[in-house]
Amino acid sequence: MSFERLILTIKLFRLPSVFAMNLFIFLPLAIATGKPAFSIFQTLPFALMIAGEIALNDCCDIKKDKISKPQRPLVSGILKLSYAKIMTGIVILCATILGIYIYQSNMSGMLIFFMVTIILSLYNVKLSFIPLIKTFMTAFATVLSLSFVFTFIDISKGVYWFLMAAFMFILGREFMMDIRDIQGDKKENYNTLAVVLGKQKTTIVSLAFIVCSDIFCVLYIIVHFSILKIILLTMILVFEFYCCSHFIKSSNSEQQNKYILLLWIPMILMLFITAF
Repeated sequence: MSFERLILTIKLFRLPSVFAMNLFIFLPLAIATGKPAFSIFQTLPFALMIAGEIALNDCCDIKKDKISKPQRPLVSGILKLSYAKIMTGIVILCATILGIYIYQSNMSGMLIFFMVTIILSLYNVKLSFIPLIKTFMTAFATVLSLSFVFTFIDISKGVYWFLMAAFMFILGREFMMDIRDIQGDKKENYNTLAVVLGKQKTTIVSLAFIVCSDIFCVLYIIVHFSILKIILLTMILVFEFYCCSHFIKSSNSEQQNKYILLLWIPMILMLFITAF
C-alpha cells in the first residue's frame, strides 16, 4: 500500500469527527465513574462503529460528494470503491465483535450499541435519500448513543434535559449539513430541506433548533442556579455564535464543514454543565 493510499484510507474514517462525536460518550462516563481508562474501553466499540458508518456513508454518497465534497478520499479516485467497502466492512465487523466482548455484562448497553449500528447502517444503505427521515434518524441514533452513558450511572432529572437538548442540536446541525451539501443534493435530485426551502430559510430553521437546544439548557441552569455555570454557559454561547455566524458567512463547503465540526465543542460543554 502506498503512503498516499494509506493516508486517504485513514481520512476515509474521518477521525476528527469520530473523536468529537465520541466525546459525548467518553466525557460524561469519565466524569460519572472517575475512571478514564474504563471510559475509553467502553467508548471504543462506538468509536469503531461510527468510523465504519461514516465511511459507509461516503461509499453510498460518492456521486453527490463529487460535487459538494470534492476533498473526500473516494472522490479522488485513488481509493477504489470496492476497497473502501471492504475496509468499511472490516471496521464495522471489528466494532461488532468488540461490542459483544466489552458489553457482555451490560445487556442494556449492548442493546443500545446494536440498535445504533442497525439504525445507521439502514440509514446509509437504504434511507439516506429520504431527507427528513434521514435527519431524524441521525438525531435519534445520536441521542440513543448518549443514553448509553446512563446504563452506568443513576438517572437524574437532568438527563431528560440533556437528551432533549442534544436532539434539538443534532437536528439543527443536520440541517446545516444540508446547506453545505446543497449543490450535490440538487444534482442527485435529493429534495433536502435546503433544496426545497433554499439556503436562507433552511438557515433560519437550523438556527431555530439550535436556539431551542440552548433554551433547554439555559432554563435548566436557571432553575438549578449556579454562578459558575452561568459564566461557563455565557462563554459557550459566545463560541457557538462564532461558529454559526462564520458558517453562514462562508460559501466554501470545506470551511463550512470545519465550523459544523467545531459546533460539537460548545454543545458537549453545554450538555455537561446541564446534566452534571
